Amino acid sequence: DGAMAKQEQPEDDPITAAFLTAEEASMFEGNEEEKLKMMGDAVEKLLGATSAADATAPMKKALKERAMAMLGEAEKLKARVAALKGVREMIPAIIQKLSSDDPAVQTKAAGDLWQISHADPGSKLVIGQAGALEALAVLLGNPAVVERACGAVANLVHNCPPNKKRLHDAGGEAALTDAFLGAQSKSMLISSMQAINNLVVNTPYDELLATEEVLKKLKAITRDKAADADTVKTAIACLQNLTPKL
Repeated sequence: DGAMAKQEQPEDDPITAAFLTAEEASMFEGNEEEKLKMMGDAVEKLLGATSAADATAPMKKALKERAMAMLGEAEKLKARVAALKGVREMIPAIIQKLSSDDPAVQTKAAGDLWQISHADPGSKLVIGQAGALEALAVLLGNPAVVERACGAVANLVHNCPPNKKRLHDAGGEAALTDAFLGAQSKSMLISSMQAINNLVVNTPYDELLATEEVLKKLKAITRDKAADADTVKTAIACLQNLTPKL
């Protein structure tokens, strides 16, 4: 028919490979240090591709611009990694403060762990391995600290099976049950429900938390016309996860 066949880029085309490597590095969401290595490899390939035989002047410019942009991303990530490293080095000292005799010190320590685990999800395992869940399980029974403790627990067990088991082994279900049943304020209700919700997802622990009293209070919240939307939504999610077989 006279039409020219479409020419495909060869698989070992260094220009295409360089751009694909850069894209993969940018999209990577795992370990920060691994991401930095991937970014370094990408910059090397991008700059190396400028020497390719078929690299036109516009293409060389595009390769160099992408390499410079990736270097900028890498510098920002290096700064974040350095900051996170500094914070992670403080974790053992923060956890030690959970055992203080001063509720104010305990509350601040629980709040610090809450914030660290939120800002740096990768720190959850580090915090768990340092004994935070066992200490927090005790604080869940302390009225002066329980709300911050619930918040820290909710973050630390979210999508983190090892920490879920640590809390379970420390008797966390009973402590969370008491915290939820004793909750009066909106913030305390939501914190305790989020902690329960995050603990039971993809675990068998729902059977330990789905007591008659807990289910009764959750159902009452969903029917309470005075309850705000966030509280009701959290209660519904809790019911769904506590009664998956019903």
